[in-house]
Amino acid sequence: MKGKTFTILIGALLVCMFIFKFIVFYTTAGISMISFSFPFSLLFFGMVMYLIFSNRRWSIRKKWGWYLAWNVLVSALMFIDLYYNSYFDQFPVIALLGQLSMLDHLQKTMAKMFNIAFVVILMDLPVLVVLTVKKVPFSIPKCVVARVGTVAIMAVYLLTVVLPTTPVDMVTALQRSEIFSFHGHDVRNFLTGYNSVQALEALAENGDTKESMSEVSKSQYHGLAKGRNLIVVQLESFQNFLIGASYEGQVITPNLNRLLQEDTLYFDHYYQQIGKGSTSDAEFASQNSFLPVMYGQSYTRFMDNAFYGLPWIMRENGYSATAFHGYVGEFWNRDEAYPQQGFEDFYSAEDFVVNDDNTVGWGLGDESFFRQSVSVMKSLPKPFYSFLITLTSHNPYDITDRYEGIQLRPEQEDTLFGNYLNAVHYTDAAIGTFLSQLKQEGLYDNSIIVFYGDHFGLKATDEENQEQMSAFLGHTYDYDEMFNIPLIVHIPGSGVSETISTAGGQIDFMPTIVDLMGYNDSVRVALGKNILTQEEGFVVSQAYMLKGSFITDDIAFEISKDGIFEHSRAWDLHTREAIEDIEPFREQYEKALQFVDLSTAMLEQNYMQFTCNVPVERLPVNGVRGLMERAGSSGSDLGDYEDLP
Repeated sequence: MKGKTFTILIGALLVCMFIFKFIVFYTTAGISMISFSFPFSLLFFGMVMYLIFSNRRWSIRKKWGWYLAWNVLVSALMFIDLYYNSYFDQFPVIALLGQLSMLDHLQKTMAKMFNIAFVVILMDLPVLVVLTVKKVPFSIPKCVVARVGTVAIMAVYLLTVVLPTTPVDMVTALQRSEIFSFHGHDVRNFLTGYNSVQALEALAENGDTKESMSEVSKSQYHGLAKGRNLIVVQLESFQNFLIGASYEGQVITPNLNRLLQEDTLYFDHYYQQIGKGSTSDAEFASQNSFLPVMYGQSYTRFMDNAFYGLPWIMRENGYSATAFHGYVGEFWNRDEAYPQQGFEDFYSAEDFVVNDDNTVGWGLGDESFFRQSVSVMKSLPKPFYSFLITLTSHNPYDITDRYEGIQLRPEQEDTLFGNYLNAVHYTDAAIGTFLSQLKQEGLYDNSIIVFYGDHFGLKATDEENQEQMSAFLGHTYDYDEMFNIPLIVHIPGSGVSETISTAGGQIDFMPTIVDLMGYNDSVRVALGKNILTQEEGFVVSQAYMLKGSFITDDIAFEISKDGIFEHSRAWDLHTREAIEDIEPFREQYEKALQFVDLSTAMLEQNYMQFTCNVPVERLPVNGVRGLMERAGSSGSDLGDYEDLP
């Protein structure tokens, strides 16, 4: 009797430990405990446990060894999933293993993401090690029917959850949010390919769709900036709530605010459309009018694709095209990807003067970066297209050792919110210096100068951010405001000033800018639209708000994490009220799904190379060496440079 009682106690201990483990996991991941995911995870884990301990051919030591190995594997998977989910609100996929080399650059950001739950899910492992070393006698009574039934259940699970390509509600929920189903389905996709050939076949049958993708409508401002230099600045982690805002009487972005007063088109309902490539995806979407993919980093996965985005269009019309960034060139694979994107030259940290005096935060401070970049720009062949990416306002935003432009309340010092306000205030000050230098060098009057944010700075699902941002805004901080980034188009001397509130996303950037430049006919493919001509905006999302989510001029719709439409939510952007009846949004939800699939399929099939009749002499040369040889420049001549005092 004692032996039976002991067996029951050990079994109860094991069951309690793995139930607790999954409770912590799904609670921390933000997945409902009453969804399909939690019970299915318990079922699958329990079945594996049963198969191990009911095996009469194995010794006690072997059983404990296999069970410990199984727990270590699951614990490691949970740890990685939670760490990744804490930033992206999604689980990672196998294809992202190619980005492991970037972890060295992200140490400070990762440290800020740490959660005690990451350790809690590992707490059962020491107990299991002791039980294994002690070879504690434990086995589950043999039951042939139960064994056969368990194997049968696992087979059905595998065939219905992991392998199917036509999901129903429950299968969709499991594939999106249940740990074993998600990773099993991902392995299948990784082995068979992530692309959607069906979307391309539908495109081939729809001539109207193909024609609309190659046409950029003309607005009342068509050609307003024709012949001017094009200067585009992508601002790191820059959200739209900053524009015009003050903190304790201190204006956060005085220089950008000043731009809005004249000669500026301001798009105040403009949204990020990034994937897993963060800043680089913002570039990719903006330059090419394609959505980035969610199973890898676009600059790496599609490095050898043919593109004909903004850099190539500008070059076709007589412009030089140069990119500038104050960080190392290999980060996000920029040094290899930019030639394919159409940039003739790329100035990175290796080409700039970077020292202790001008390093702020992650690397070269924005003010010095702008000064050195203008020194290059003044010598570029004109007209030129210059694309600049700032760095200083990068998470975790802690630059108080070098700059304290915003005086914070004591309770907000050393918080992400407080540090963020200070960092973006620094970037705005650097923008003021940048504009002054453009004027001094005679580059200001004959240029169109564009600023836009790459992505959010403060995550809405972070408890501290949510509390402080909601207090700052006066209402609940939600995804629409998290995604909302500024798009500011300044055309000196144009006499045009307007705030445009039509919803637009980063894939709309290229067609909108091309229209202002007057080069609409040069566009081969643009999945985005010219915001200046749209009566109503439609912006799809696939990161944070998952695939199927969208934002319009009036509402935001977020598909549930389990992928089931009926579990989703929507809210009114004007009243901030929840919308109870979401059924009217089903058609737009399906449109958003199809749109993402179409963009993915076009990238996977290298659609630009085979379909768009890009002139042969304008096709990119594979690899960085070919284009750099053609350009005849190493990108290292900075000309005169005056360092910061």
